[in-house]
Amino acid sequence: MGVVVDLIDKIFKTDDVYDQNIIERKIRKIQELDRLLPSVESYYLITNVNTQSFEYVSKNFESVTMYSSSDLIEGGAEFLHDKIHFFDLHRLKDAVRTMLSFTVRAVRGVDHSNILYTSTYRLRRKDGSYVNISEQVTPIH
Repeated sequence: MGVVVDLIDKIFKTDDVYDQNIIERKIRKIQELDRLLPSVESYYLITNVNTQSFEYVSKNFESVTMYSSSDLIEGGAEFLHDKIHFFDLHRLKDAVRTMLSFTVRAVRGVDHSNILYTSTYRLRRKDGSYVNISEQVTPIH
């Protein structure tokens, strides 16, 4: 995913301002939602694209994937990518590359948080079965 990481770096380096307070407020809002909402077949992740790590993993990650949040936090993005179905991984990489190229070319840095990318893929659970994931991504900074 080297090209994808390069595109992500380019997108986030287009903004000279990185406000950790905004991200921390978003994390607190998601944590509150996570406490209030019942368990469902969905989960939230906040990904730091610069470090390819996860800053927040919601409680439902384990019930959906059967992996602990610490598995994901310790393994980073590579851990998650290794669980994506082989046939979906190439398609997903192409889609991400296309979306990121568009973002770099056509979207001003301040407008990144108005974007919502959606993709679907199969993720291998810890027991070897697959679950369909519908992923929605919005850059925050």
